[in-house]
Amino acid sequence: MGGSLRVGGFADVHPGTPVTVKTGKGEILTTTYLEDGQGGCFQAASASASR
Repeated sequence: MGGSLRVGGFADVHPGTPVTVKTGKGEILTTTYLEDGQGGCFQAASASASR
């Protein structure tokens, strides 16, 4: 994957930022945009915990 690494935050992510969800083959599943939200913390379950 290409791109650049930016350390220190997500200054380019804000309400109105376009979002495209694709499959592993690059096929577009849906497109939308970010809305106002609230930051917070969460912990994703590991793959082994869901077995």
